[in-house]
Amino acid sequence: MLALSAQPKVICHADGAYTWSTADGSEDRYEPSLTRVLSLALRMVSVPLGYIFLSDGTWVLMSPDRSLDKHTQALVREQLDAYCADIIQQERTLSIPDLHTSCDLTQNEHILRAYIGAPIVLNEHIVGAFCLAAHAPQAWRDEEARLIAELSTVVAMELRLRDDLQILQRVERELSAVRRLEQFSTHTRCLAHDVANMLVAVVGNAELALLDLPSESPVCDSLQTIRSAAARAATLNRQLLRYAHGAEPDSERDTVDLNTIVRETVAAYRPVVPPAVAITTALAPDLPPLHMSPAQMGRVVLNLLVNAADAIGNKAGTIVLSTKSDVQGQVHLNVVDTGCGMDANTLAHIFEPHYTTKPNGHGLGLGSVRAIVQEQGGTIEAVSVPLRGTTMTINLPCVAHYPQEVEALQPLLAYACGDSSGT
Repeated sequence: MLALSAQPKVICHADGAYTWSTADGSEDRYEPSLTRVLSLALRMVSVPLGYIFLSDGTWVLMSPDRSLDKHTQALVREQLDAYCADIIQQERTLSIPDLHTSCDLTQNEHILRAYIGAPIVLNEHIVGAFCLAAHAPQAWRDEEARLIAELSTVVAMELRLRDDLQILQRVERELSAVRRLEQFSTHTRCLAHDVANMLVAVVGNAELALLDLPSESPVCDSLQTIRSAAARAATLNRQLLRYAHGAEPDSERDTVDLNTIVRETVAAYRPVVPPAVAITTALAPDLPPLHMSPAQMGRVVLNLLVNAADAIGNKAGTIVLSTKSDVQGQVHLNVVDTGCGMDANTLAHIFEPHYTTKPNGHGLGLGSVRAIVQEQGGTIEAVSVPLRGTTMTINLPCVAHYPQEVEALQPLLAYACGDSSGT
């Protein structure tokens, strides 16, 4: 038996001028076509009530009776729903000339006394019922039963047309999204090319300045940091360009020293952190190497560091980045800050794409961090206390324990992305 929804999606009462309202404030395109079928049935059979019930909770009630108030309408619908349930359960056309003579009821127990209806069959499945009802007994004729069956078929055709229209609209939306992505890819390639040219200028000028300065100059350390950061930016830019061409952007894996990545990231980012924020590191010696893209690991550390600094803001605070390993072959990175912290509701959404609590944020940082970590077979955890701070923990397998199934999939992923060199 088809389950009847207790919460209708469509509420309709027609009194000559059809009025519509829906639970979500929208209007489905197929509703007017259903009212036309009901209107035709009421004219041809000369009864006061027409009703369509669909398994998705949609129902349409039509009556020219202006005295059919909401209370009476609810009673009528209760009767009609029960009758539609019988039609659906028995899977055939049903007619009741006089309900009071067919069962032991008093006249006040039911507003409606006569029914005739048929199941609505779509794609060989019963999806609802179509029926007419009257307040007084009716001598239903065979041609009326055939008419109801034919009209239920018309309703099924309208529903099929609605489904086809929805499929067409979804395909159109998907094609529009593809066109937007193609335009985005073109713009990305142009921007990546321009950024590459600017990075060449940055690296070149840093190299020239290092040649002109004595090696003991205090400026050399800053210039080397600029050169290192620009080189990492160039790597990210190349990956962006590969992605814009349809290839896997982060397929260049190598043996990575996490401690080195942390030191370089802190050195590059420290100058832009407010003076009141102290950044310290506690890096375990002899840390096992990782097997991943150095640029990816740099993105992970940088995003966590930026989030920690943003949580503290311009107030005094500390950020501690620490590393360690365990006997299970896991390498752990902890980033602890004394910032504003997060409540449970915010914490539950921080890794969702485009979720952000920052006024000018895009919600891409932590989402990309989780994606990178999971791609390496690792995990990420977050613990936070409002007004006290947050601890982010990254757990990654070292080279000796890198998941074989992840490594085995890399050539296949590279080939699927159009990079024939990944074999």
